[in-house]
Amino acid sequence: MNILCHCEVCRKVSGADYSHACWFNVDDFKIISGEDNLSSYSTSDRFKRFSCSICHAKVFGRMHPNKFFNNGSIAVPPSLYDVEFSRDFREQKHEAHAFYPRRIVDFPNDTTIKYRDMPKKFNGSGVVIQNEELRSKL
Repeated sequence: MNILCHCEVCRKVSGADYSHACWFNVDDFKIISGEDNLSSYSTSDRFKRFSCSICHAKVFGRMHPNKFFNNGSIAVPPSLYDVEFSRDFREQKHEAHAFYPRRIVDFPNDTTIKYRDMPKKFNGSGVVIQNEELRSKL
């Protein structure tokens, strides 16, 4: 699932107004090479970020196991990858906004779902922000 995240941590880590990530069940994700070059740090008690210890590029994040994904989930920034995978995901429109009430830029004409936090399948409440709520937030 393609998500634009507006939480403070993702904004700080990405250095942008929001972060874009493709989310997967950890069972559908496999590191093919370079695992020895990964370093990691936790940005919360539920999320660990992995980066290249050589160039320091952010490679992916891992949400700890939860009731929806027994082994956890993976967030991959699609712009980092030069393979067909990246092209496919960059050409797809995002499917949702996460932590939308915390945004610092507005998307008034964007009709995708805007979550208060995260979708349920990624351990969030799944609460969708309604249009009348959106008008009063920025």
